Amino acid sequence: MTCDQLARLYAADHGDSDDLPSPDEWTALADYLGCHEEARAAAWSAWAAELNPAE
Repeated sequence: MTCDQLARLYAADHGDSDDLPSPDEWTALADYLGCHEEARAAAWSAWAAELNPAE
């Protein structure tokens, strides 16, 4: 999983892109985050900042 792939999935998930990922790509992301604790923590931190910018 590359940063470009993560950015594309994020944009698609937020309606900012018409380049919709396949179910296999979502599964690959889940597998990747499930197997890479540091990547999961970094993704969670980035998403939490995006969802709760005041915190």
